[in-house]
Amino acid sequence: MLVMGEIYRICKSAGRIKVIAPYFRSEWAFVDPTHKTFFTVDSFSYYDPSHIICQRYDYVDTRFKVEKIVFNETLPISRIHWLKKIVIKIANRWPKRYEAYLSHLVPLDDITYYLKKI
Repeated sequence: MLVMGEIYRICKSAGRIKVIAPYFRSEWAFVDPTHKTFFTVDSFSYYDPSHIICQRYDYVDTRFKVEKIVFNETLPISRIHWLKKIVIKIANRWPKRYEAYLSHLVPLDDITYYLKKI
């Protein structure tokens, strides 16, 4: 929360930021000893006033609108198995459904958040 508060402070009004983080189901998230936190679809919902999590748990004044969530955006598509490519398309179209029903069967590697300062 302190990092997001500082990003909010230095970000211009209506500024946009991009956060790339390890997805919580990824095996790679646990391999790297520097990873302390893993992220889900709702990890930045605490900062989005339109989300019920932010409305219920108003911890900070920092506010960002979650504009978009993208799975495996940083990986070269040519090196991904065809089944995983299909799952990525599904996950990017319906992130919450992917996380609820498919993420334990076909875990993806990273998650990218596009946020806009409010």
